Amino acid sequence: MRIAYIFLPGRIARLAQMGGKELPSEFFYGAIEFRKKGFNVDIFEAIEQPKKSIPRYVAELILPIRYLPIKTYPSTLDAVWRLLPKLKEYDVVVATTTGIAFSLVFLKVLCGLKFSVVGIISGVLNYQLNRVRIGLSKFLLKRMDVHLFGEGEVEPIIIKYGLPRERLTVNYFGVDTTFWRSNSDKENDHYLLAVGNDSMRDFPLLIEVAKRIEKKVVVVTRHDIFGEIPANMEIVKGAWHSQELSDLALRDMYRKAFCIIVPLKESFQPSGQSVTLQAMACEKPVILTRTAGLWDHTHLRHDENILFSEPGNFDQILGHLRELESSTSKREELGKNAREYVLKHARIDFFAERLEQSIRTLCNVFGENI
Repeated sequence: MRIAYIFLPGRIARLAQMGGKELPSEFFYGAIEFRKKGFNVDIFEAIEQPKKSIPRYVAELILPIRYLPIKTYPSTLDAVWRLLPKLKEYDVVVATTTGIAFSLVFLKVLCGLKFSVVGIISGVLNYQLNRVRIGLSKFLLKRMDVHLFGEGEVEPIIIKYGLPRERLTVNYFGVDTTFWRSNSDKENDHYLLAVGNDSMRDFPLLIEVAKRIEKKVVVVTRHDIFGEIPANMEIVKGAWHSQELSDLALRDMYRKAFCIIVPLKESFQPSGQSVTLQAMACEKPVILTRTAGLWDHTHLRHDENILFSEPGNFDQILGHLRELESSTSKREELGKNAREYVLKHARIDFFAERLEQSIRTLCNVFGENI
């Protein structure tokens, strides 16, 4: 069996960097783990081209009337269209974003192609859609095996899009625990660290927290943060795709931080997973906004391996910070339990195993035939 992955640009360059270097594997969504097990896996990138294709011209005409599937853009359709001649040779194609998944299934149906599609989907509940877009999204979702990062999206997606439960797999994100780990000296610089680039980050809340404390607050993001930035807040431009900040540098920042704050807006989307798990794997205490999209309601436990706050409630965050400041043993216990949680429940190996099981079931392939 041949498996193809489609990513946004940046993964192939990262893959080239991994040769002989200490770099994490989680943002390849199991492809590296599959290759280590001997599976036949190839990686492609959906790259926008200067010359437009017919699907892109059509999509650009449709875009103003909002009839495209959610999170799907003409450039995405165009990029996936150009990959189709190569993808015909594969049995299973793993689409690693919502836009790539919708584009791929749409073109697969249009062209009568035979490969199966696994779509890693997130954020489809964050938008108000007209009936045409809901209907088209429903049509496409029913023609892929859908993997969701968290439990919070499952029932709302079933209700909104009428999907059969068996088409949905909750596949918790996992991180590379051989890379994300603590350092031996445990020394830290006593700053608070916030990292994140998705639209669900609540930066205004973070600003309010920074105004009420003396500690330095370091924010790593590619987004512009609006509002009056307090003197104790430092903004570091950084994103995984553009590589302004290396993985080694980010790990060093986690290790030196007093704690990591992940402030979120209310949403069904499981935001903040990667940052939270990377920090926890480095044995750092994490303060996370508990939203409807929390990915794991069973093993993430407040005051045991994580500290939860409610959306918009900076008083709770300030209370958690005071508690951590007053007790070194509390910080160390939270950090130790945090890494234990990741080792037991949130490793990239586990994500890859669940994905493998879905592929085997989807294609009715067992044993060593894969």
